[in-house]
Amino acid sequence: MAKLKSNPIAQSELIDFLDNHSDFSFELEVLNALINNGFSCEHGGSYTDRTTRKNREFDIRATQVFGKRFLRLAIECKNLRPNFPLLVSCVPRREDYFMNYTHQIK
Repeated sequence: MAKLKSNPIAQSELIDFLDNHSDFSFELEVLNALINNGFSCEHGGSYTDRTTRKNREFDIRATQVFGKRFLRLAIECKNLRPNFPLLVSCVPRREDYFMNYTHQIK
């Protein structure tokens, strides 16, 4: 168990944490940027995954309408730092799979 510090936390330390380390403040920055660029947004919520039937959470859902077209985004915010990286790994796709898939889209 972590030991509590005996010194009180200063206001400057709280401000520094919110400005530089808070994942929630990062989400709010992203949310504000989307809203300022004309998106309609939902911030934080949950849904039931249709495939697994498990409850899932989301950070931001954003929608913008362009005439009869919609741009819908599901955004997962990650406040990355040198000591908190994100590793993305994927399995290479077969070229014939990709070619079949792109033909179905057209």
